[in-house]
Amino acid sequence: MDYRQTNLPPKADILIIGAGIIGLALAFALQKRGAKTVLVCAGDIGDGASGASAGMVTPVFETLHWPSTTKQNLKKIADESLIAWQGLEKKLHHETGRSIGLDLSGAIALPDFSEGAGQSAFVSQLNALAKAQDLSWQEHPADLLANLAGGETKNTVKNLTKGLLAKGEGQIAPRQTCNILAEAITNSGGLIRSHISVAVLKKKSGRVISVHLSDNRSIAAKKIILATGATTKKIWQENFPCPIYPVKGQALLLTAPPEVSFAQYKGPKVLRGDKCYICLKGDNSLLVGATEEPDRDDLDLDEGQLKDLLLRAEKILPGLSGLKRIRAWAGIRPGIEDHAPILDQSGQLENLYYAAGHYRNGVLLAPKSAEIMGDLILEEKKTDPLFALGRFSPRFSPR
Repeated sequence: MDYRQTNLPPKADILIIGAGIIGLALAFALQKRGAKTVLVCAGDIGDGASGASAGMVTPVFETLHWPSTTKQNLKKIADESLIAWQGLEKKLHHETGRSIGLDLSGAIALPDFSEGAGQSAFVSQLNALAKAQDLSWQEHPADLLANLAGGETKNTVKNLTKGLLAKGEGQIAPRQTCNILAEAITNSGGLIRSHISVAVLKKKSGRVISVHLSDNRSIAAKKIILATGATTKKIWQENFPCPIYPVKGQALLLTAPPEVSFAQYKGPKVLRGDKCYICLKGDNSLLVGATEEPDRDDLDLDEGQLKDLLLRAEKILPGLSGLKRIRAWAGIRPGIEDHAPILDQSGQLENLYYAAGHYRNGVLLAPKSAEIMGDLILEEKKTDPLFALGRFSPRFSPR
């Protein structure tokens, strides 16, 4: 469907700005709860961080990236969101007949047990994680590509001996999921308009009275939600600096040998390494990611960094460098210091809300974020301190 042609109404009950996986999941959840939504975005559906992501839903291994101040509470929410993905998959398949590519065959962290720089620290992290989460070490699938191709064992890297397995975790197909969500939203009466941006929020008496768009039209909405990722800083309305900052990430997609079938492989299809990951996709491609470049919002590719990324990935899955590259790309994550998103009402404008700052975990947390925002907007439930704006300013008082 071409969402560039949608006619927008002059008024809306709920206007969502941003059509990444957060905005789309939220619009779908609100529609299912009886609300009517209008969603606008500056680019294509699922563009930006959502389309650039690998689609991982791996709460256990994401804890390696979360600070101690938020780790425990984020893990609980992430576990609930992983369960919610399974319910959402069924709903979307029922309504559209299409699959979001949810694969929960497991995730495995694969360290190089050599004494190379940084490796011993990664092994120590994984040992602590194994103890905390009661995880087990498994045989390292270092000869995965050779075995799937029916070839002889090619592994000569003695350091690759075992991996830490997290069962029931995995991945979705993120861009495909965004398109399916968009279809389900419009099927249930929601409106989506792509390739139109917000010019300005017109305010009066502590409210947003209209949202002016780039085509010189405006929409008066009862409630407005910013699901704008790293670009939230451009629309920020609070009386303290926006805590969301850009984090550039580069990744690449490789094609497996024609005789390899990841669809037939029953082992874990998400492979996590030290500062890299590999996702085995159902179309026999391998997604290798990703760099972390804070405070950069350009989409330029750096072949030197991509080469380093591939070398790190090849340490956990030998043979990658001999595979054909399909493409490489860059995306901009909405970084935030404590890795917990903002899911809260504005302290300045009573009908403005934020659903942004998901950093690495937009895909993972999307269903639960949609539930939390639905409770806040439709039932006026109190904001969880984990997601409150107030944590960024001691002078701020949530409504």
